[in-house]
Amino acid sequence: MGCLMCLICLFTFLLHSQVNCSSSFSSNNSSSTPMCPPDQSFALLQFKKTLSINSSASEPYCDKSRPKMLSWEEVGFKESIHSNSSLFLLPQLQWLNLAFNDFDGSRISSEFSRFASLTHLNLSSSVFSGHIPSAISHMSKLVSLDLSYNFKINTSIGTWTSLLRLDTLNMKRLVQNLTELRQLNLGNNFIGKIPSSLSNLTRLGSLDLSSNQLVGLIPSQLVPNLKILDLHNNSLNGTIPSWVFTLPSLVYLDLSYNQLVGHIHEFHYNSLEGVSLENNELHGPIPESIFQLVNLTLLTLSSNNFSGIVELDRFSILKNLEVLDLSDISLSLTTINNVNSTLPFLSYLRLSSCNLSEFPNFLRAQTRLDQLDLSNNQIHGQIPKWAWEVGKDSLWYLNISSNLLTSVAQLPWKSLQVLDLHSNLLQGSLPVPPPSTGIFLISNNKLTEEIPSSICNLSSLQILSLSNNSLSGLIPRCLGNFSDNLVVLDLKMNSFHCTIPGTFSKGNSLRTIALNGNQLNGPIPQSLINCRELQVLDLSNNKINDTFPYWLETISEL
Repeated sequence: MGCLMCLICLFTFLLHSQVNCSSSFSSNNSSSTPMCPPDQSFALLQFKKTLSINSSASEPYCDKSRPKMLSWEEVGFKESIHSNSSLFLLPQLQWLNLAFNDFDGSRISSEFSRFASLTHLNLSSSVFSGHIPSAISHMSKLVSLDLSYNFKINTSIGTWTSLLRLDTLNMKRLVQNLTELRQLNLGNNFIGKIPSSLSNLTRLGSLDLSSNQLVGLIPSQLVPNLKILDLHNNSLNGTIPSWVFTLPSLVYLDLSYNQLVGHIHEFHYNSLEGVSLENNELHGPIPESIFQLVNLTLLTLSSNNFSGIVELDRFSILKNLEVLDLSDISLSLTTINNVNSTLPFLSYLRLSSCNLSEFPNFLRAQTRLDQLDLSNNQIHGQIPKWAWEVGKDSLWYLNISSNLLTSVAQLPWKSLQVLDLHSNLLQGSLPVPPPSTGIFLISNNKLTEEIPSSICNLSSLQILSLSNNSLSGLIPRCLGNFSDNLVVLDLKMNSFHCTIPGTFSKGNSLRTIALNGNQLNGPIPQSLINCRELQVLDLSNNKINDTFPYWLETISEL
């Protein structure tokens, strides 16, 4: 009970820097409620003084229903935790959550072993570095351990580097004195093989070793009571061991983004709610038992080498499906266009490269769909009128590129953000999507006439690609300033004439301007100097008459 008072004190310290432990409670309660023991009160105060907290971050959280729980998730720490930190003077802690902070690449101190009573430890996404200390294996009461995603992100080039290090031998040592574990998450770009010693963790219900550099085979036996097995984004090879298909309590299975081969065996139990096997080298038929997993909400099998023919309507048996991805699986999907086939909860559907020749009829009833990908098929002719009602109020991603479509009558989706129609046979004038659209790709078609002025209403647009068509007339003046978010403007290989608009405004985000292969003339507008983030400017194969624009050298990224 005394520790509960300490937690309330700490919560008060973090909110009000001048409040001390005693003054956070009324005198009326002093006789019935114990105050913080002096040593722990002092430890909390000292630890508070070492913190540098982002003022815009959310406030720290103290769960009073768990008297020995501290949760400081995402409060914006910007400090290292050293071995002499007063945090380690709180040995009675049972729950400690420091996730989503920035501990500045500091090592996980061996002093964490002082928390002998700890049952839950979450240090994920907190920028810790170095080897995981063997001291953690001394916390024999741990039920949940999460050390995942301690990465350093280089935002300028979009890469991330793992900071924590763990090899097979150390992983084996780590999990051996931890026999009480029920949840283990070690996703950190670790190297080596999956140790067979994991089978000693007989109580383990959730195992997440995703996003590592694990190699070799999945062990021939593992924990028998798993409910969650996540090994995605590794370099595991060989076949999927038979025990995976016989786990009676398995709810979620993710083996995607590996190098697994062989067949998918028949599942023995229907407890599964999620199956992700995409981006492997699996082959053979899709097992019949897939269609008996009536609890499935997620099924992704894309980018494998399956064989045979499957009727798409068979998946309508799985009434709870929310996510279905069958793209690039090397088998043919057929449709019998059963009007009664429906998946009432479906929100995500990818059927790219499935040899489809028409829009699947079961889409008629999909009112919740928000992402639809039918790209790289053989769908031809006009988009059927009923298709305009599919996800009319919910659809935000639509990709029907690389088909044989000839016309688009309208684009009625109110929430559309990404629209990809490139590489079809679309004719006539340019269709204009709703103002919510951020990415609009309609290159490599047969569009003619001028760009409608309504294009200027797309104030959220980030990428506009109209290249390789037969569009003509003037380039609308608004394209230089109608969207502060526009990054890519690609109008190349059309028949635009007259001058380049001189309306590029200050503060724009343009990085690529491609106007090559048109009939543009006149000078290069000096307002291009306002495109301070410009990296690519292509004006070749036009009729521009001007001196070399020396002022372009002031754009440092060009």
